[in-house]
Formats: sequence, structure tokens, C-alpha cells
Amino acid sequence: MGFYIRRGKNIGPLRLNLSKSGLGLSFGVTGARIGVNARGKAYVHGGRGGLYYRKQLGGAAGNRGTTRPLEDTVTLFIDTGVTTPDDTQPTQSLPPSAEKVPKMRAIGVKWLVILGVVFLSTSVAAFADGELGVGIVTALIVLGVLVLWGKQQRRQQQLYDTVDLLRSRYGSDFSLEAYRAVVPEKMQQRLLPFIFQDWCSFQIENQVPKATEAFMAAYPKIQRELKDIQMYLLDELVEAALLDHELTPEEEQSIQEFKTAWVLPDAFIQALADRLSFYRRLREWVATLRTASSQPLAFEAAGKLLKERVLNRYQRDRVPYREVGYAVDVEGIFFMNNTTFGLRQPSSTTRTYRISDIQDVMYMPHRGVLELTLKGRKSQLIVATNNNFQLVALLANMANQTT
Repeated sequence: MGFYIRRGKNIGPLRLNLSKSGLGLSFGVTGARIGVNARGKAYVHGGRGGLYYRKQLGGAAGNRGTTRPLEDTVTLFIDTGVTTPDDTQPTQSLPPSAEKVPKMRAIGVKWLVILGVVFLSTSVAAFADGELGVGIVTALIVLGVLVLWGKQQRRQQQLYDTVDLLRSRYGSDFSLEAYRAVVPEKMQQRLLPFIFQDWCSFQIENQVPKATEAFMAAYPKIQRELKDIQMYLLDELVEAALLDHELTPEEEQSIQEFKTAWVLPDAFIQALADRLSFYRRLREWVATLRTASSQPLAFEAAGKLLKERVLNRYQRDRVPYREVGYAVDVEGIFFMNNTTFGLRQPSSTTRTYRISDIQDVMYMPHRGVLELTLKGRKSQLIVATNNNFQLVALLANMANQTT
């Protein structure tokens, strides 16, 4: 129904409507008005003698016209159990409190603007109707809103200046004592996640690991957040070192130094140690092969050729998702020599490919597979063996010989 019984009082062309849902605002003359209700919906209404007609503006057709477009498809890998990951890498995320400088606002700018416009309009309408008392009160409210906005802006700028001052000390005398001397006590715990992330990032960028235990002990309520920040950044450092799937002694030493200086959970330390051990063995295999490069190459291991399948599709918050996993195409003994590689099946059927046709190799240890791009083949050849790290070492050695 579009009809209702109205109760309220106009102040000039402005009308304020207070309800359980909040504050509404409308403008117009008797019999015809347009406004915004407490939920932000625009409407028109009109009528006389207490009986009114009201209708919201912008129906379903209008909503369709402003619908946010779909985002790019996100692909999620689902382990179907046909492979064994060689490297169970930790999945860390950066706490939201560490991503940006906190806002020093008791009330958002949006609401400050809305309140300012509402009370300013009310004040003008009241003066126009000769209601001086209402006009003066609302004018004072507008002044208070402006003062609050200016105060918030000054406090925010002071906070940015504080951040700049702390950053200037990262390379010299930054410490818990220096942090407390610069940051007001009531802001120390709130600002620390961002500063801590920024400081730890500076350490990694400049390869100067610093002890962080003092900060952990001083702020126990956010200790979990601070540890999450360190795990995230150290995981990023490891990922950067392993882009070429080869962990050099210098890279390993750098990671070990940060692991010693920072305060990290025992489970994370153990997972990191296992990961470094895996890539250390891979490095040793490559070194062994390079010293015996003149010998004939012979590699055999139980293996599979896989196909990637789409398992599920769905949409959440207008973001399309696609879940993919592997299915076994053929299974048998994977082999490789100086000229060919392939898979021998129990039925004696053999799939053979030429080494010279390999154009690219993508090793994904967290999935336990190698994806080979071959000349003349549209789709990638997905390989999984029970000795992937040795196979990767052989391929790395062959690449080194051809460069």
C-alpha cells in the first residue's frame, strides 16, 4: 500500500522525520515533496488533509542499470588425492590492522557532511520562518560539526607526521623505547600493527634482522597479530627466494637470520625448517649432477600423467569462483634419458616425448606436480612422480647445460 497517515511539522521548505530507523530528510511544498528516508532511499509523496500517497524512486529496473559488474574469475585448487605435495607451504595473510595507518575519527567524514547539510538547512529554514531559537540552536550544531571535523583532520595529520618520524629511525635508533617516546600512550597499541609491519618490511628490504621480542612482551593483547605479521613477511621472503626453485646458500642464510631474530610460533618454525631442508636437498642434487654431467642420464620413478578438471563453479559477492583438481590420465613408470622422456604403462604401452620439445617447465611443489609446455602441444603435460625433486634437479641441470 502507498497510503499512510502523516504526523510531523515542517520548518520552512525542510522537513525532518525521526523514526526508529533513523533520521529522514525531505524538501518541497504542501501537497508535493521529495526526500530521502532514514535508509537512504529516495521517494516522492503528496496529498492533502492527512491522507497521503508515497512511493520510492528507483525500482528494480534502475537497480539493474547500476549493478556492479562481475569480477575476474578466481581459480581455487582442490586436492583430489592423486598427488602428494612436495612442499606444504604455509598460507599466511597480513592482518587488516597492519595494512594502513588507522583513522583518527570519532565519526566518519560522510556522516559529518550529512549532519552539516541537514542542520545547516534546518537553520536557514528556521530563520526564514522567524523561529530564531531553532535557527540559533541548529547553527551552533553546524559550528560544532565543523569544529569536530577540523579537530579530526589535525589529529590525523599529526598521526601521519608521527609515522614519518618513526620511519626515519628504522635504520638507526628505532626501539620499543623510541616508539613509546613518540606515540601517545592511548594510540600505541592501535598504531603498532602498522608500524611493526612497516619496520619488519624495512628489515627484509635492507637485510638487517632485528630482535622483536621487546614489542611482543610489551603488548601481549596484540601479540598474535604481531606474530602473524612476521610469519606473513617471512613467508614472502621465502617465496621470493624460491621463484627460480633453487635456494642458494646466501638466501638460506638470510632466512635463517630472520628466523632467529624474530619471535615465531614453533609450528611455523618447524614447517619452515622442513621447507628449507627440501630445497637444500634439491640444490645438492643439482650440484651432484653437474659434477657428473658427462655420464648418460637415466631416471625412473613411479609416476602419473594427469589432467586438470573443473570440479565446481559458484559465485560469491559477485566474484565468480572456479574449483579445479587433478584426475589420473595414465599411470605407470615415468622415465627420462638424454633424448626422450615418457611413461611406461603396465600394459607395455609407452607414451614418449622428445627432450628437445620442452619449451618451459613449471614446478608447483605445493601441488606435487610439474607442468611441461611442449612444442606442438596445445595443453600442458602434467607430471607427478614419487621423486619430483630429483626430476626437477635433472631438468635444472639440463637447462644449465643449454644456456
